[in-house]
Amino acid sequence: MIDPDTGKRAYNPLNKWNSGPIATRGGADPYGGVMHLTSTPNTLQTELGLAGAATVQYVPPQFQDDPASRNSDSQALICCGNYGQAYRHSDPTIGQTVNQVVGGQYAGMPLRACLANPVGLYIQVPDSSRFAFGPNIKAGVDVPGDAKPIDIYQILRGSAEVNDPVSGAPFRGNMVLHAAVQIPGSWLAMNPNLTLADMLINGQPIQWGGQIANQFKIGLFARPLSADRAAPLADCSSSTPTPGAPLQCVWAVLWDAMSEVTEPCPTGAKMPLTSNSTFIAPWLPADGSAQNLVLTGNPTSEPVSVQVQLADGSGPDPSIAVTLHSATPTFYAVPGNSYPGNYTALAVTVTVPSGATTGLRGIQITQTTSNTVLALPAAVYITD
Repeated sequence: MIDPDTGKRAYNPLNKWNSGPIATRGGADPYGGVMHLTSTPNTLQTELGLAGAATVQYVPPQFQDDPASRNSDSQALICCGNYGQAYRHSDPTIGQTVNQVVGGQYAGMPLRACLANPVGLYIQVPDSSRFAFGPNIKAGVDVPGDAKPIDIYQILRGSAEVNDPVSGAPFRGNMVLHAAVQIPGSWLAMNPNLTLADMLINGQPIQWGGQIANQFKIGLFARPLSADRAAPLADCSSSTPTPGAPLQCVWAVLWDAMSEVTEPCPTGAKMPLTSNSTFIAPWLPADGSAQNLVLTGNPTSEPVSVQVQLADGSGPDPSIAVTLHSATPTFYAVPGNSYPGNYTALAVTVTVPSGATTGLRGIQITQTTSNTVLALPAAVYITD
């Protein structure tokens, strides 16, 4: 399948390097393992959505009489705000922290927040005190005299120290993208028989990859910004999915192809490959040609129409023709969600005339009975 944006074959998230937990290395046809991040809750768009939605100052029911404590319970907060999956280790913790930054509990004053640039989910350097040499390793004999146990942790991409371009001071956190835990070459030059089993984590010899994984933390960084007033409080009803709200815009040719593939899912849920699509805005040429897209949204009982918005987002652009062909129920995980759900897929054709203003544009769904208008910002990119 050709991706209209690149003119090249579309990326298959379930390619041969992402085909299962067992990897075959070497030879002419390496196969299997986890090479690229494909889990729907672990993408950059998920990070943006989680951090953004968690800024809303929700007041869970049990804190209605004590709103100052509204974000003291991470699980109650995420269940109220519905901005991630409850009872994971990551989503409740991240959401609570961002919520406290905005609410003023973190710094003692209300703030706004923006993800630090470059946006990313970054590996944090492990606590070096948890690593130790095993009893059979002698400094100066098996390893260099100045060797440290944490030297088995090696950064391959990214950095442990980043200078903050805003403050000019070292950034408070690590921006590591790829790390390996292995015996350094200088150690092997002294004792070629050394293995990770000669090292200790929390006093125990390393036997399993899980011992290493348990030392890793992942961070996103909510940069605090000054605010001229506190964010308003919101009740849980404000997080209820809005009928008819647009959620994602995809090239129809990619949507159709990915819909035919069902991912292997440990929970047994039917998970189409559309769950691994992206929020990258399709590039629409301003040349009068018809471009076929799929716009997904929350189900609604009302008839709907679809329009591309003006460049300033103030309303529909009358010069851009949008034809709605069909509205079909679809079941998938909107990228960023852990589990699939029921949505509506709107098949549309968009025609952008020559001379149209270029740049990112929103797409709006209008529920024609109630005249309710809901927009998805930055849904398409108009190019000359």
